[in-house]
Amino acid sequence: MPTPLDQVADWKAGGRASASGFNAVLDAVRENQYGRQPNGRVPSIMFLDYARVVTEKTNYLECKRVVFPTDGSAAQLGEAIDVLKPIKLRGAVATKTVSGEAQEIYDPYAVNDALVIGKLNGPTGVNNDAGAPIFWIDLNVDARRWSEDCS
Repeated sequence: MPTPLDQVADWKAGGRASASGFNAVLDAVRENQYGRQPNGRVPSIMFLDYARVVTEKTNYLECKRVVFPTDGSAAQLGEAIDVLKPIKLRGAVATKTVSGEAQEIYDPYAVNDALVIGKLNGPTGVNNDAGAPIFWIDLNVDARRWSEDCS
C-alpha cells in the first residue's frame, strides 16, 4: 500500500495535486516530526512562540517563554513551560549509542538557547516528570540531529 509521501512521486510537473493528497503528505510529515496524539490524530500547530532552554530532559526541555513587551523595551523571560523535543531527538540527553557507535546531538541543546516553538492543538502524548501533559514542541529550526561522535 503506498504511503502519502509516495503520492508526491505521482504528481506531474504543471499538473494538479488534490487538496486531500496534499493534506495527506502534510500529515505524514507532521507525524514523522511530532508523532501522534493520544487520540490517534496527527497534531496541528496552533501558534508559534519563542522560548529559552533552562534544562534538557530525555524527551523534553524545561524552558522559559520569551515575552516581548508592547512598549518596545527589551524581551524578558516569562513563565516556565515544557517543550517536547522533535521525535527523532527524544530518548537521550546529548549522547546515545547506536549499534556500538557513539552519537551526539549536533548542535547540542545548551542553557539559554533560543527556540522557536509551536503550541499544538492537543497534548503530544508525552508527559513531563510530574505527569503533566506537554503541549509545546521545538520546531527544530536549528536543524539539530544525531551525528557520529567524531572527536
